[in-house]
Amino acid sequence: MPVPQGAKVVAASQSLPANQHVKVAFGTLDWDSGSYFSSSAPRRLRVPQGQAGRYLTQLAVRYTVLGSPPADPTSSYYYAEILVNDQIPGNDARSTVARVPHATGTTQAILYEANLQPGDRLQVRLWHGFTDQVRADVCFQTRRVGDSS
Repeated sequence: MPVPQGAKVVAASQSLPANQHVKVAFGTLDWDSGSYFSSSAPRRLRVPQGQAGRYLTQLAVRYTVLGSPPADPTSSYYYAEILVNDQIPGNDARSTVARVPHATGTTQAILYEANLQPGDRLQVRLWHGFTDQVRADVCFQTRRVGDSS
């Protein structure tokens, strides 16, 4: 059976300041079958030459709040987005969680499928309005699942 083309990266305890968009920097490469990830550009996966096709991309984010929650712990929103070439390609590449009490343990997951071309960049962007003491554990992967349709 052929090895699927793609990569999986992980970011542990990414610090997330409140009310700012953060592009996640990945520190751990779990697997990479074709040079999708480069440690010199840790905020993205890039489709390599010769690998145009249909891709299934998965994002999972788990939030942890450090310290005391704010006075109204249900007043915040959490956004997780998959970016393609610095753009949100559509609502199916975005997840919103609203009014989460205490947030710790809150998880967001996105599955996004699209045709990608060599050089296309995949990134993760997070935002929240909770407190400056939020961290996120992020798992991000993409796999080529077929030819472009």
